[in-house]
Amino acid sequence: AEAIIVTAMIKKCTGLLSFTFSGDHKCSEPATLTVGMIEADLSGKKLGSFGGIMAAAFLPRVEGLTSLNISDNWIGPYGSQAISVAIEELPSLTFLNISGNDIPTDLKHAIKAKMKSRKQGKFGYANF
Repeated sequence: AEAIIVTAMIKKCTGLLSFTFSGDHKCSEPATLTVGMIEADLSGKKLGSFGGIMAAAFLPRVEGLTSLNISDNWIGPYGSQAISVAIEELPSLTFLNISGNDIPTDLKHAIKAKMKSRKQGKFGYANF
């Protein structure tokens, strides 16, 4: 329920230009998604499902994003499903690393198919 509320707030707050994930303070530095960035590395932040869902809510604002590394974040089935939906709104995305996230096999295939169907100048790639 909390993820739904926060996701709705992120989507409603149109003036939000960046979103920072503090990460696991013992293992990683904070990472920020910012409107206008073309590459985002959120790897190893231990975001969990909730963090994956929040990232997915903000990602459509990063319209020119070409590369997203969200590996090793324990986002699981719920977070990866949210990311799968979000990448549909990112036509410029040609590279996605979503490895190390305990994603169900059918969802892996769906994400891979979405990335392969990209009509960009270069081939969309999903790393699992």
